[in-house]
Amino acid sequence: MHAVATPTASLSILVPRTLLPTEGDELVLASQEQRVGNTTELFNVFQELAATRAATFVMHNNDVSYDGDLDDDSTLQLLSISPEPESHLPLIEARPAMSYFDWAGVIREVGHAMLHEHFLGTPEELARIFSEAVREVSTIAAAGFKGEAVPLLTVKLEEGVAKISFLGIWLADGPSIEEVRRTIPGASWQESTGLGQSSCILLDAAEVEGRGLKEAVLSAAMLAMVFGTATSAQAADPITRPTNSRLASFFGGDTRPGDALPVKSQKLVQDAPRVYKEVMARQHSDLRIVIVIGQQRAYMLKDGAIAFETPISSGRGPRMTKRGTFTITEKIRSGKISTIYKCPLPGWMRIGDLPIGMHEGELPGYPASHGCVRMPIESAHFIFDNAPRGTTVQIVDNWTPPTANAGTVIASN
Repeated sequence: MHAVATPTASLSILVPRTLLPTEGDELVLASQEQRVGNTTELFNVFQELAATRAATFVMHNNDVSYDGDLDDDSTLQLLSISPEPESHLPLIEARPAMSYFDWAGVIREVGHAMLHEHFLGTPEELARIFSEAVREVSTIAAAGFKGEAVPLLTVKLEEGVAKISFLGIWLADGPSIEEVRRTIPGASWQESTGLGQSSCILLDAAEVEGRGLKEAVLSAAMLAMVFGTATSAQAADPITRPTNSRLASFFGGDTRPGDALPVKSQKLVQDAPRVYKEVMARQHSDLRIVIVIGQQRAYMLKDGAIAFETPISSGRGPRMTKRGTFTITEKIRSGKISTIYKCPLPGWMRIGDLPIGMHEGELPGYPASHGCVRMPIESAHFIFDNAPRGTTVQIVDNWTPPTANAGTVIASN
């Protein structure tokens, strides 16, 4: 690889999925309007995207607290940031490759260090043992990916307290690492209080073994880099999926009344979409969509009777689909592209003023999106064609659907 200051520079980072926007979010960053050409400039873009979204570990003496959800933050997704070929403006793309971060292993190692007879509990020591534990787990999480595992942490040291956030794992190459070393001015660990929120920690393998820490300034946020072990080859998705038998017991067999809507776009593990032609033919005064998160199913009702129903996949974890009553405010049949994930969103129907909508997407049989309501393309087009703008959309946790062609039933939270 030649000089990294050319527009060919790029970043590949495994980031917690909780740091990524929802599929329909129109991502707007100040750094997106600035030309980028080297690794340091690309990191400025990443910091603006990730630093304010990350959950924080608060460490004090022998206590560790966390304001996020470690289960949700354990899933990492590959993010690519590079200059666009012609404009040289930053291009942010989410890749399908994923990995798993063992936070239980990190907490276990930190706990063992805290029990050591020589443990002092200073903020500097807390930050050091946490960084070392994250480095070890990051090497495992990045196994199978091309590049050197470099954990990215924001670190803030206060009186008696260390506050640390995990931003992801940089899959770095040698020239990029050397560029960062050249462009970031150094300072001592003890000077960290004077550097404030502009400080960052750089550790290489020798420094992790106890030869010292060096502080540095990078942009307007703290960035901790712990240099780990290089790996190669392409990664597979290690996330465990529910089996079909488990899904069948959860959702039941495909025994619903009505006419099944043929789905050829994907193989479903949930009940197929259903059309109730008699209800569809009725005149109506009230048309609404009811999205039931607990059932992973959406219903189109005419005057309270089911006219159409479809399996869905809603938001997962902290990107859980928002509950409430909204309306369809925007409809784009084709051509809608996710800002960050760069994937098409056919049959896009925006829900209220939210950065989420109903659209075509993969249905694994459980909540898996970043907030949007996925459904088969056949279902998305059916609702698109039969539900105009202004149609009420209710998103609820649980709801008991009426029997086919039953009387008016109002969904409630």
